[in-house]
Amino acid sequence: MIGNVIYVTFKNANRKCFTKQQIIKKYTNFLDDIYSVAIILFEQFWSGQPIRLIGVGLRGIIRGIISKYDLKEQLSFESLGTLQPDTVTNKLTNKIYSIRSADFRWNKIKRKGEVNSIILPFSFYYFFLLRLL
Repeated sequence: MIGNVIYVTFKNANRKCFTKQQIIKKYTNFLDDIYSVAIILFEQFWSGQPIRLIGVGLRGIIRGIISKYDLKEQLSFESLGTLQPDTVTNKLTNKIYSIRSADFRWNKIKRKGEVNSIILPFSFYYFFLLRLL
């Protein structure tokens, strides 16, 4: 999924739910982007009361990237490593890995702050790589 709205849902000890969300400038599915916004929302919203549940999600999904009909089973943490739905997102991921393995001057492209890492978020290259698919 690629979206531009990150939300955090809390359920307090009285089982009352609260949701806080933030719109970000670029569409992303990069875990570090989602995590950093979720932490900011949590710190702004949490008043120190006991929490029964915390949920983090992504909204503002781009249509045509992935839909609920692309997945044939419920996702879980255990199945993430083995699940291979035939989606545009999966094809995009495979294309990125094939470019990386083809030594496409990958070591020249760095994300801001990543000096020794070659991991880039998929959303930066999303529109460019869709033309390659």
